[in-house]
Amino acid sequence: MEWTGDYSVGVEHIDKQHQQFFTFINTLHQAFYDGRGEEELRQTLEELNDYAAFHFQSEEAMLHSIKYHMTLNHKDEHKRFAIQAQEFRQKYQSGNFAITVPVMDFMKKWLSGHILNSDKKYARFIEDNNITIENQGD
Repeated sequence: MEWTGDYSVGVEHIDKQHQQFFTFINTLHQAFYDGRGEEELRQTLEELNDYAAFHFQSEEAMLHSIKYHMTLNHKDEHKRFAIQAQEFRQKYQSGNFAITVPVMDFMKKWLSGHILNSDKKYARFIEDNNITIENQGD
């Protein structure tokens, strides 16, 4: 996946976090085509679960701070992602190593759909209400 301005929500620290998800996908994709998918998958699933928890907490705190009216719906989407990511992790841990492609497909579809739909809604909310978000270090 290639990061383009279409994915930007206009909040620097959130955009950087989203770009990290693109890195996970691209690293796993390259490893798969280099014949290292199985070994990279374990690390990606561990990092993905940890990073998703960090990102979701960061994004949800921002949404709460700006009193975004769809915060609960947004949290529900994050929760569904976390459940699916955990299911992939459990499959891998129980010996199912043939999930590299399903993991990549899920991540690509979910990430692009979530950013371009749900995240863009709060981006419009921020813009429409002239809200300034302080840059936060990651």
